[in-house]
Amino acid sequence: PNCREVLVAFLAGVKLGALPILANSLLGTRELAHIVDNAEPTIAIVHADVAGPLRDLHRQRGVFRQVIVIEGAEAGEVAFDSLMREGEPVETADTASDDPAFIAYTSGTTGVQKGIVHAHRWVIANGDFARIHMPLTPQDVVLQEVQASLEEFRRQNIEILGLVENMSFYVCSSCGHRDHIFGHGNAADLAK
Repeated sequence: PNCREVLVAFLAGVKLGALPILANSLLGTRELAHIVDNAEPTIAIVHADVAGPLRDLHRQRGVFRQVIVIEGAEAGEVAFDSLMREGEPVETADTASDDPAFIAYTSGTTGVQKGIVHAHRWVIANGDFARIHMPLTPQDVVLQEVQASLEEFRRQNIEILGLVENMSFYVCSSCGHRDHIFGHGNAADLAK
């Protein structure tokens, strides 16, 4: 499933110069076996909610050096959270714009899954497009951090009593006009 940890793992792989391989989380063991045979990955990162087919493949063939599981590692697997706590800073790999950045596999609806190689220039172009056409406001950044914190609190079973919208406006000293520079009501919307 789409979650923050998958994005972190993907970006970390690209930064390290590894070649992340993306596959549909609904694929079965047979389809995953095809991808593994084709791409020869050495490490698998998967969310526990969709790990069944990947675990079955690994038990049958022992294809990965490590299986890293988000939210629910079993014996012999590595918990993703432990890597986040024990991680160390690393250097960004020296890559060129036409070097492979990641491979995305199709779902296989018209035959076997096909791997599509995306170069680093694709990642850069998407970032540039987003920055130009969907610029983030300071409020967007703050709300993303708050939302990530709320998700973590829920995961840790920490009860949230409420949210306070702080620094939501300023009053002009010349005319007294109240300006909601970061928007208004966002904390209430997020709390729903």
